[in-house]
Amino acid sequence: MKDYILLKNSETGWSLEQESDSMLFFSQVDSSGSFNAALTTVALGNAYSTPPKYELKYFINQLPGRVKIVSNIAVSTQMPGGQVNRMFLNVNNAVYNAYQEQLNRFKKDVEKIK
Repeated sequence: MKDYILLKNSETGWSLEQESDSMLFFSQVDSSGSFNAALTTVALGNAYSTPPKYELKYFINQLPGRVKIVSNIAVSTQMPGGQVNRMFLNVNNAVYNAYQEQLNRFKKDVEKIK
């Protein structure tokens, strides 16, 4: 599963920041200058903050006969003084449903490979 998650996220522009036996941490900076990026930056920081950085973590647990994966996504920005403001997006139903669907697709794809 880890190899598959690494492949799929690297194909969609996510950068691997940290890896352990039970966790993968990816990030993606939105430096597009889009209205959405600007709005996110201002909502979390101010006009001098860094562009929004999306952070995606997968927690992978090997259970008897199966693998359980939980994902967590957040967006952060760094203020000029170094303070990092972060907002977790899993509380948003649309975001939660999108990442649950992604995990369901990963599961189906990996089951086809077996």
